[in-house]
Amino acid sequence: LTSLVCLKGKYEQQYEKSEEFQRQLKLKVQEILTQQEWRRRKMQMRISEEEGRLKKDEEETKEMWKRKREHEEQWEGTREQRVSSWRDFMKSGKKGKKGEIRPPKLKTEDPNKSYVQRPVKRG
Repeated sequence: LTSLVCLKGKYEQQYEKSEEFQRQLKLKVQEILTQQEWRRRKMQMRISEEEGRLKKDEEETKEMWKRKREHEEQWEGTREQRVSSWRDFMKSGKKGKKGEIRPPKLKTEDPNKSYVQRPVKRG
């Protein structure tokens, strides 16, 4: 058994020294390195896209907070105007009505007319 292992090892060593093996090895190594480089570039693209998306989201969030802060400042800045306007409105009190509510006129039956006139709703 040990002699078979030794002989097999010799044949493998001789085959590994041959040109055909070296050529196939070189092609296989190139293929593996190419695949690794392709994966690395793909991963780098994904990472850069993710970073760009995160940066864009962060900028949008900053812009939203900036707009919100400006709106709050504007709202606080116009507070006095709103309060004074409300106070003026409350001081003015109730205005007198131009006319009072009157009941509708009663329509009496006219013997000259063959129909009864009813009030019309206006909308």
